[in-house]
Amino acid sequence: MIKFFRNIRRRLLRENRFTRYLIYAVGEIILVVIGILIALQINNWNENQQDRKLERGLMTDMITDLRNDLSLLDEVIDRNQIKTERLDSLLTYSQKVNDLDNQNVLYKLSLLSLLNKTTFQNQNRTLSRLPNLEKSVIREQVADSLAAFLMSLEDLGIQTQVYDKVYWEALNLQNKLFHNYLFFEKEYFDDGKETGKKFPRISTDTALQLEYFNKIHLFNGVVQTYISEDYLEGHLKRTEALVKFLEYTYYSEHD
Repeated sequence: MIKFFRNIRRRLLRENRFTRYLIYAVGEIILVVIGILIALQINNWNENQQDRKLERGLMTDMITDLRNDLSLLDEVIDRNQIKTERLDSLLTYSQKVNDLDNQNVLYKLSLLSLLNKTTFQNQNRTLSRLPNLEKSVIREQVADSLAAFLMSLEDLGIQTQVYDKVYWEALNLQNKLFHNYLFFEKEYFDDGKETGKKFPRISTDTALQLEYFNKIHLFNGVVQTYISEDYLEGHLKRTEALVKFLEYTYYSEHD
């Protein structure tokens, strides 16, 4: 093909047909430009197809992560609701802290209330990959939704830090207040059942008692805030909404 065009150019020059040669040259340039544009268009189409394939794979992984988050959110909310009930009961006994008849109940309530911290940690396997992607990979409306979701997640992370801080402070005070207690000693429990023997008297340091129950009151408020619409409950709804949006965007277009 190249040899064919070259022969045409030579013939036109030999016949001294410069005008026709010029027209031919311009036409040849136009053909070359059109060929380049077509090649670029095909290349762009291929890249776009690759981006869409990568995007769909990422969003499929994202939906899986978010569904795992929903299960965990339900569990964390339920556990913290139980925790608030126990904390309320513990605060009811705060006025009977020096009543020996209530020492066992008081300690068990305290232990169960601070048995473990139950906070939410999202599945960030897919989210962590997003900042390293080219902007063209994720379509704009999806990128905007994910950005808003990440801001909500960041706010939740800050509140989780507050939860952790107050929890460990309360636990430290608990260890001081009940420092003589040996909860798993067979003297008090046999195969998990109470023997009926009363626990040793807790610390009679009134300042420590007051500090502990004030911290329990604070922690109770923190837990209730944590599971509220502003944080866990709200994040659960935002996660559900994002899952529906992503499923509609990436699954319905292939139906």
